[in-house]
Amino acid sequence: APLCVEVEFYGHLIAGDSFATNQDTLEVAILNPENQVAEYYNARTALEDMTNLDAVKIEYRKVTARSANLGWTPAIGTDNQVINFKQQEEVEGILRAYWDISRLPDFEYEVRLKSECMEGSLAVPAKLRQYYSEPIVGLIDKTAPKVFGFPQPTINLYPGDPLTVEFDEDLECEQPFLARAAIEVTDLLNSFDSYSNALSPDLLLVCSGNQLVIQFGDSALNSLPWRTYDQLLGHGYTLTLENVQDNAGNVLETYTFESNFVCTPPELTLLA
Repeated sequence: APLCVEVEFYGHLIAGDSFATNQDTLEVAILNPENQVAEYYNARTALEDMTNLDAVKIEYRKVTARSANLGWTPAIGTDNQVINFKQQEEVEGILRAYWDISRLPDFEYEVRLKSECMEGSLAVPAKLRQYYSEPIVGLIDKTAPKVFGFPQPTINLYPGDPLTVEFDEDLECEQPFLARAAIEVTDLLNSFDSYSNALSPDLLLVCSGNQLVIQFGDSALNSLPWRTYDQLLGHGYTLTLENVQDNAGNVLETYTFESNFVCTPPELTLLA
């Protein structure tokens, strides 16, 4: 068994299977198992009072197919020094530090804790003088999603067909969808959107992976005098997307796209 304190992560970073952030700093909280109020047989020893403990650090590396070939890097705090939890204030066995991630590229990272003890003792093997926590995985992403290419079809959309918009990364697609879509039609007073009427929206919107798919719903027909999509044929339209977010909470700037509806309805072919 390791001779060093077996610290573990605590708080919001382990609330789910992974974490995501779009901030320049990340609060990391850890639990000192030797200083727990609720445990009767606990020694109640703070990290700063452990004479054999040299440091408790955060280490990270990118999650790639080549992870095994990458070394672990100690995390730097907002003071530009390697974070050492032994130097942090401890409250009821909980310690917090702020990791400066402002210069880290957007990527998925493995993050672990490392306890180092008895650094000057060569008589004890390193694997007994060190303890590594189970790693957690987190996404650092400070860049907003961008539209990839042009919505499809680019021209001649038939009003009853879907309009697909693709992005350069996966989107936050938990229901109810955060993204908002609106279509304004040239020379018509009518405008259609996906959010004004949550129960029966004019525009149906589906978010999946890195795509948004927009399609006119049945309620859109009710706002047209002829109750038919033929009234839209040959007109131009402007699509507006707002509040499109990625999984780290970065928000796309308002996006607009101008195109046209097909001039004539598609021809139907009867099969013999």
